[in-house]
Amino acid sequence: MLKQLLIAAAIVTLPVYSAGCGSKEPNTAQDAKGAASPVDQLKGITDDISADVDAILQPINDVDTVVQAIDALPKKYGIKPADLKVMAKGAFDGGDVTVSANIKPEAKDDVVALLTKIKDIGTSLKATPDKVQALLAKLPGAVANVPVLYGKAQASLQVKANNPFGNSDEKAKAKSDLADLDKVKTDIMTKIDNVKSTVMGLPAKATDAVTKLKSALG
Repeated sequence: MLKQLLIAAAIVTLPVYSAGCGSKEPNTAQDAKGAASPVDQLKGITDDISADVDAILQPINDVDTVVQAIDALPKKYGIKPADLKVMAKGAFDGGDVTVSANIKPEAKDDVVALLTKIKDIGTSLKATPDKVQALLAKLPGAVANVPVLYGKAQASLQVKANNPFGNSDEKAKAKSDLADLDKVKTDIMTKIDNVKSTVMGLPAKATDAVTKLKSALG
């Protein structure tokens, strides 16, 4: 059960890449953005930023689960806590994931899953300051893109709203979207400002997480 939980937590944080050279189908993130309407592009301008924030936060949030597992696995399988901690320390420090010979066969999968998770968390937490700086460097571009996409969205909606041959429902929706456009723009700028304040505190949170995990490892 523990292995399944740890693997599930890891899977949701993995980026998804589409394969296949020369494909013309809009099955990549970039193709999807290109096919989206200007309004949807404007609304989605913070999607990548939010994903970056979530990726930085994930290992910080995972520490509590790992600390619980460090305590639970010895009780579940009759492992000496000190033995598990020695293996976990090695993984956290970036060493190979190795399971000592005295670990019971039925415990091996869960131990490997835990050690792998600890190694990944250690690598991610140590890289947090660099990831934060990279994210902060992206924000000015996002801010600059807001008025550009706002202008495109406004022009597109005006064309739809004023089209004498347009569908009445589509025209009504375009008018409604036009009325909401300024609020959408304001909300996006607020989200970007919130990201700035949030990520500035993440290196300190990562440091606290490292301290917490090291304490659990003894």
